[in-house]
Amino acid sequence: MRRRVSEHPELHRLIEVVMDLGRKPLARFPSGDFVLSDHPITVFFLSTANKEPRSDLAKRSLV
Repeated sequence: MRRRVSEHPELHRLIEVVMDLGRKPLARFPSGDFVLSDHPITVFFLSTANKEPRSDLAKRSLV
């Protein structure tokens, strides 16, 4: 997912990344939502994602 966001042509306009349990992850841009994966977010994914150090991309989306 990180790679798909970083390769998006509107990366500089990223609003947020949404990872709701049971739904496909999305990157939100002013032009619309971009599906990051066809696989819904799972409890396991959220538990492991929260333990990884934040990348520059993740820090940027929190600002």
